[in-house]
Amino acid sequence: MEKLKGSSIPEMESPVCIIENSDGKLKPCEEGLKVLEQFDLPVIVVAIAGLYRTGKSYLMNRLCNQRKGFSLGSTVQSHTKGIWMWVIPHPKQTDCCLMVVDTEGLGDAEKGDENNDKWLFALAVLMSSLFVYNSMSNIDQHALSDLHFVTKLSDVIKIKTKKKENEKEDLGRIFPPFVWTIRDFTLDLEMDNKAITADEYLENCLKVRKEKKKEFNECRKCIKDFFPERKCFIFPQPVRKKDLRNLENLSDEELDEDFVTESKHFCDFVYKCATPKTVQGAQLNGRKLSTLLQAYTECISSGHVPSIQSAVQSLSEIENTRAVAAAEACYKELMDKVTLPTKDVYEFLKHHIQSEKEAIDAFTQQFFLDEDMKFQNEMKVKIQCLYDQYNSANEQASEKKCRAVLNEVAKELEEKLKEGEYVKPGGYTMYCFDRKCAEKAYLAVPGKGVKEAL
Repeated sequence: MEKLKGSSIPEMESPVCIIENSDGKLKPCEEGLKVLEQFDLPVIVVAIAGLYRTGKSYLMNRLCNQRKGFSLGSTVQSHTKGIWMWVIPHPKQTDCCLMVVDTEGLGDAEKGDENNDKWLFALAVLMSSLFVYNSMSNIDQHALSDLHFVTKLSDVIKIKTKKKENEKEDLGRIFPPFVWTIRDFTLDLEMDNKAITADEYLENCLKVRKEKKKEFNECRKCIKDFFPERKCFIFPQPVRKKDLRNLENLSDEELDEDFVTESKHFCDFVYKCATPKTVQGAQLNGRKLSTLLQAYTECISSGHVPSIQSAVQSLSEIENTRAVAAAEACYKELMDKVTLPTKDVYEFLKHHIQSEKEAIDAFTQQFFLDEDMKFQNEMKVKIQCLYDQYNSANEQASEKKCRAVLNEVAKELEEKLKEGEYVKPGGYTMYCFDRKCAEKAYLAVPGKGVKEAL
């Protein structure tokens, strides 16, 4: 996968699978997650869910400004399996990238496993910074019944390891904005003989009615509790029914004008309003999102309810361990370039201070939610240990160099000592002179380092 010209974002030619769905079991797709990990910029994650054969993939292709990409299919059989992603440069922002996510269609009769659909839906919500639900025709009781997965979210997602009584309200604080897209909409947007907006239509459909049974209100209440930020887009049928199977090959000029207009409004809204995926206020890049997804999926596959707190703790442990290692490696790489022994202690300290600064920068670029400064303190301890090692090596190198120079300049003096030149009359005066000459020669040799003093 090559990087785009003039960009730090790798170029993806087509979507890749990141979560496989095999025999009703969800598991991370290692190849896909490796692709995701290459994206260093913060990622804006727009995920779509909905019943199968409702045009989810086509809508995501338009969001990527492509006719083809996510597989559409043209039969009654569900085409997308698992969860797929396509990461592209953000059309409006240069400091992040857009990750478009298409999920396997819900309610596939061939699958016959509602529990599997529940987890797909939950994962789509958990990974999103903007969540899109796609349905057909209009919002009625049948459409809300199809969205019954939302009533189970507080059962399948925990914020903390120990669930609290007000979990629904807490989920509403951390869940992404909710966008309901309605396809092949044919009704007039009117109420009491007055024109209304698509957003007003959605809010009216979500009104809780006291006179109705619990089942009528439950889904409505959960949507409002879990997703306080809501938006609605309505799309007419893009082409005549007979042309639908050829939809991805048609240009905008061949599509219904109102469909093209609403598609543009939808894409513009996403580009403008969707923000980078965050957890506890910290933005995620591709690698961090990959780690988080693996934590969620492994928890689900083991039969447990995923806890956002435990997943974030796992992510923090992994990322901060990497950050400490990166700081350590950075410090070592820079200090290894220093020629030992250094001229003096001040030169050694200068190299140390610069290396430590860059090591801290390397840590800062990678660290993640180190609230109790556990890993920052660990990094400082490791750098201090490395400093002590390099300082000791500097002293040893200096001592070795000094001894070698001393041995060289004192050869003549040693020879005269052996021959007894200094025990003859006038020998002491000669010894003092020769020693002073040796000291002068020793001090004249450069690069002896911190142990130079006699």
